Amino acid sequence: MGGFFNNNKGNKGNDATSISGLSDVDLTTVAPSEGYVLSYINGLWKPKAIPTGGTAPSNVILFEDWTGGESVTIATGTPLPDTTAPILTITPNGGTFATSQNVTMAANETAEIFYTTDGTTPTISSTKYTSAINLSDTTTIKTIAKDTAGNISTVKTVTFTKDVAAPADTTVPVLTISPGAGTFVTSQSVTMTTNETAEIFYTTDGTTPTTASPKYSAPVTVSATTTVKAFAKDTAGNNSAVQTAVYTKDAGNPTGYVNDASLLLKADNPTVTPYAFANKDLYFNDTDQFTYGVTFKPVADTNAALRLAYRQSPNAIKFEFTFDNKITATLTGKLANGTGSASYPNISPTTVYPVDGSYYHAVIMRTATQLEMYMNDIKVGSVSVPADFKVDESTSELTIGVAGEVGQVKNVVYYNRILTTAELTQNYNALK
Repeated sequence: MGGFFNNNKGNKGNDATSISGLSDVDLTTVAPSEGYVLSYINGLWKPKAIPTGGTAPSNVILFEDWTGGESVTIATGTPLPDTTAPILTITPNGGTFATSQNVTMAANETAEIFYTTDGTTPTISSTKYTSAINLSDTTTIKTIAKDTAGNISTVKTVTFTKDVAAPADTTVPVLTISPGAGTFVTSQSVTMTTNETAEIFYTTDGTTPTTASPKYSAPVTVSATTTVKAFAKDTAGNNSAVQTAVYTKDAGNPTGYVNDASLLLKADNPTVTPYAFANKDLYFNDTDQFTYGVTFKPVADTNAALRLAYRQSPNAIKFEFTFDNKITATLTGKLANGTGSASYPNISPTTVYPVDGSYYHAVIMRTATQLEMYMNDIKVGSVSVPADFKVDESTSELTIGVAGEVGQVKNVVYYNRILTTAELTQNYNALK
């Protein structure tokens, strides 16, 4: 029988060569024959007979004929047979699922994977794994891996249990696009949010969005008339209806003030001795959020303040340029939506503003948590105002100025919402 290598024929004596840490392969007890192989068994090289008419088993080294009492030397570096079974990994490693579960299998070396899903023990005749398995019911998977040397792993068993008590999520996410639509002058920032974890896909060219459309990750700025369409897809795969918002650029007023449906009041050059605006309940009312702006030119007067917004009986709002050339604002109301204790949130910066014939653009704005004040597009103060703070009802209209005051008001604007930083700057540039 031909040898696996050729340098051992006739090699006699006790000069066996070490193989991967093993040495002195002794064949003195083996009868002369060509029907033997060296087989790696339990960490040792041992002679193993080949049955008559049989073939050599795997993971052995063949050698040529020899005579009894002869030692055999195997060439240094001859590799040991691979007797290590592959390690099999199933992902996830069992568990509970609601609707369906994808299961993947992998081995730590090149190997074929066989599996069953009916609880029976797998063999190499069982279904061969080629791609992820999708489960829709409670299932026990049993699997083995066989490497290229013929080593077979132990059976690995995992169970996936369908949680029939957990209802499938079929509720579509709620998508909010803000602002919903409208007209803008220079540019418009558009934000999109959902009421649950979801991905948002959108288009700005009027086409219907798909999951291949751009994914929303930050506010979208439009600078031309634009149709935004968007939908949301939650983690359960539910898609919201497509929402559409059209933003129209006001080409006829490229540098004008913010002019949309939230603008409840716009007055130019009202007299200050005094001037009353009708529909008092539209302004500084209840717990409403607002933005109020006034452009004015004060005149030196050590005896009286220039009132920029005033509702008396009681003093629900008092916003004025004081006789010592400072700006101040006070709301009067109660906490707990009007049922709590009286409160007077006030902003009174210490800055003294020169009375030199210049115009000032002053803004007070109520957000969900505070009252803020701006002078010439710079935030100069704020005070905490809880969301349930209710401004006192007043019997008087909103007025600017009182009898005997001096100064000039150029314009007044009132919005029933919070203006963005960009919008505040836009108004300052347009109204100052």
